[in-house]
Amino acid sequence: MRNARPSRILQLELINDEIQRQNVNQLDLANSIGKAVSSLNSFLTGKIKKESIFDEYVKDTQAFLFPDLRSADEFYDLIIKKIIGGIPGVRHCLSFGETQTLWYPAFSTWERDKEGRANEYQFELDLDVLHLDPELKEAAELTRSKIESGEYKIQNGELLHIKQAIWWPPTEPEERIELKAKLVPHEYALFYTLTTAEHGRALRKKRLQQWQKGQIIPELSPGLGINIGIQSSDGAFILGRRSGSHGPRRGQIDVGAVEGFDLDRDILDRGLPRRTGERFDIEKIAYRALSEEFGISEKAISSIKYLGFGYDLQYCQWNVIALASVELPAEKIVRKNKYAPHGQEFLELYPIYGGAAEVFRALSRELEQVWSCGLAVAYFSLLNMYGEDAVELAVEGLDLRRQEQIV
Repeated sequence: MRNARPSRILQLELINDEIQRQNVNQLDLANSIGKAVSSLNSFLTGKIKKESIFDEYVKDTQAFLFPDLRSADEFYDLIIKKIIGGIPGVRHCLSFGETQTLWYPAFSTWERDKEGRANEYQFELDLDVLHLDPELKEAAELTRSKIESGEYKIQNGELLHIKQAIWWPPTEPEERIELKAKLVPHEYALFYTLTTAEHGRALRKKRLQQWQKGQIIPELSPGLGINIGIQSSDGAFILGRRSGSHGPRRGQIDVGAVEGFDLDRDILDRGLPRRTGERFDIEKIAYRALSEEFGISEKAISSIKYLGFGYDLQYCQWNVIALASVELPAEKIVRKNKYAPHGQEFLELYPIYGGAAEVFRALSRELEQVWSCGLAVAYFSLLNMYGEDAVELAVEGLDLRRQEQIV
């Protein structure tokens, strides 16, 4: 993996609070952002010394972005911690109509890639302890007691949280996204506390309101997974309605297959020891999602493109966004769904033909129920399938407004 370098797009959500706090001229602000990125690039590529990056930044421009910094060390530490040491700036902040619902740090290389290059995502196990503040620890303990007493009819297994993530964005057309994340296990009771239990949802809301977009907060980063859009061999994009027995989205319209990272299945079942540094096989997880939810075998999958990675406020989760090209016509995919090995996850599948506008039109009919991650998967998949102009035209031509709530 190459040396760390900053995103050229030090953008939007990372500085959202600063923009709101200061009433500054937008052109001046844009110049300041560009200067900050340029200065750090110059340092990381060896063109200037560390002692010079602050002078380089403030020279010929007012420091609107970070006005309180006084030294090269402060500037360097802040940028490294907020850009290199965490999830950096936005590549796409999706906005359908009036909503700013999706994926504040959703970054993607969705562009068509005829040479077959793939983004490189690396996920490692870290057996460190997940530290909780007293308030959240007490709430999780209450959930655990309700599980043990039988009040909550769930199993309290292990769930993986993202402890840290570092992202290297491409700076040249031939380069790929590289992402390295460390995953630490913790009990499922914490996830249930934050997403479902009444005594925990208020804690989640408070923490999300305090969250500075672009940061990894381990206790708010549970249940890492992958959501894969599906393109059939005859050009359909597959939507579906979840069955009545499927978790929190039962009966709702959904996009593609979903699967979580699993410590037992993805580390121990491969004969690997339970130790820090063991890697998760993201391709295996993707194949499992398609097999278990749709009955699609690995042999029928011609390619899986990993298009992006981002955070979903609705379910408090980070997910990899992908698109699978399947060497089966939509009719066969629909038939296979009825005989999926772990039961029928989808009550019904809807192959959508005709392009991006038709897919968004189908989603817009029940937009309030569509998972935010599903919208992001549709968006990035359709960008890859049809190109930016067609997708942007489709979005502009439809009323896709909805009221987003953090609950």
